[in-house]
Amino acid sequence: MNPIVQEAIRKRNERKAKSKAKAKRLKKIHRLPNLKKKLWSLLSPAVKAVHPKICFTCGKAGTQTGHMFPKGYAQALSAYHPGNLRPQCYHCNINLGGNGAEYSSRYMSQYGLTKFQEMNKLSRTPHKWTVEEMLYLINKIKVGLERYTEAYDELCHDAYNAYQTATFGPGTIQPASPVPTIGDQE
Repeated sequence: MNPIVQEAIRKRNERKAKSKAKAKRLKKIHRLPNLKKKLWSLLSPAVKAVHPKICFTCGKAGTQTGHMFPKGYAQALSAYHPGNLRPQCYHCNINLGGNGAEYSSRYMSQYGLTKFQEMNKLSRTPHKWTVEEMLYLINKIKVGLERYTEAYDELCHDAYNAYQTATFGPGTIQPASPVPTIGDQE
């Protein structure tokens, strides 16, 4: 075979291999677990920036971001909700599993029983997160926590209503109160 043709074929094969590798890399980046980690890596510092850097549950220095309702609860709507997140120390967040009893007590004292009940409802509303939702929230948190909160509340409201409709049927009286918004917190 002609050496010029062989060189052209070799270069074409290199380009194809690079293109496939790039496509594979991009596909891996946009996998849901990676996007959840990315969102958390942006959300956690944003939450710590707006709250005192002390543990919400014990008052010591808080270097982690903890959940009142664990995000493992069926990946519920409360998983990335800013109202469910506060700074916590390692001991309360990891060793005590979030120190839920104290967290809940302090949350009710600070925000009231109604807000606690609304967050509890969200924590019990299962939600299957999508790549599109994660990308949307990542873009919003990059703009700031306030924009993220507005976007999250909108997404949360739509998902909550869809869950209620799927559970109780369209046009039925739904036993749950409206979805809380962060702006409603006192």
